Formats: sequence, C-alpha cells, structure tokens
Amino acid sequence: VADVDATLNALVKSIRPSSSPGVQEDGQTGSAELEENELQPLLSSVEDTLNNCDSAEGDAERVINNLAWALASLHGESRQELKARVRSLFQKVQEISHRMLETHTANHLSRLGWAVARMNLGGPGEAQLLQDLGDAALKHKAQWSAQDVSLFTWSFATLQTWHPV
Repeated sequence: VADVDATLNALVKSIRPSSSPGVQEDGQTGSAELEENELQPLLSSVEDTLNNCDSAEGDAERVINNLAWALASLHGESRQELKARVRSLFQKVQEISHRMLETHTANHLSRLGWAVARMNLGGPGEAQLLQDLGDAALKHKAQWSAQDVSLFTWSFATLQTWHPV
C-alpha cells in the first residue's frame, strides 16, 4: 500500500504537459511525461489498493488521503484518454472516504475536501461529500491549522456551496 501511494506521489510530480520543460535522467531538457502504457499498470495497482483498503490496518486514512491528492493532481495533468480511468478511481476514493469520515484527522479532511473540489466531477455526490467532510471537521476544530481552513474555504468556494466551517 505504501509503495502505491509513494509511487503515485512521484508520478504526479513527474507528469507535466509537454510544454513544461524539465531535466530528464540523461541530463537533457524536455518534458518528463510518462506514456499511457507506463501509467496503466500503476493505475491498476491503485485500483487493487482501493479494493483492499479495508485491510490497510491503521494506515488506510493516510493512504486514502494520498491517493485522493494524487488522483486529483493527476486528473488535472493527464491526457483526455486517462481522465475517465482517473475519475473512476477517484469515485472509489470518495466512497471509501465517506465510510471513514469519523477516523480522519482535520488535516486529512481538509485535503480530501481539496481533492473533491479539484476533481469537480459535477455530480451531487461531491457537494454532499464536501458537506459531510465539513461536518466531520467541525468535530476536530481544535486541531485545525490555517492551511486546513484555507483548503476548506477554497473547496467550498470552488464547488459554490456553503458550510459553517
């Protein structure tokens, strides 16, 4: 499980639109874009991880949080043909997150809110999940950081919804 989310974190940092310059391993400049055939096995591993997330024993919240961030970031950077697969995986993340609301920290909740808003899939499920994340976050008010408040504020504004957070 840790390997998958660590790999996704590295992957998201390495994927850039082809116009973004970078330094490749051979020292040449250019884009560091992965090919779809390199990405598909990783997305399959993510799917396996999500299907077995309940067995992550104590680490599931962190894994779900990292996967939500990575998938939302990847969705914004990926080519059109990958977006459908990323959206499908993110919907699984949303379902699992909803079941685990009571066990997330304030930081996890705010980052999940950011990911939901970043994905902005347009369905009623996103607005409801964001409301439920906000409700759960109110129970952790003493743990809030300025970043948590900022992420929630941005998330609710992006989805054009309101919450007392």
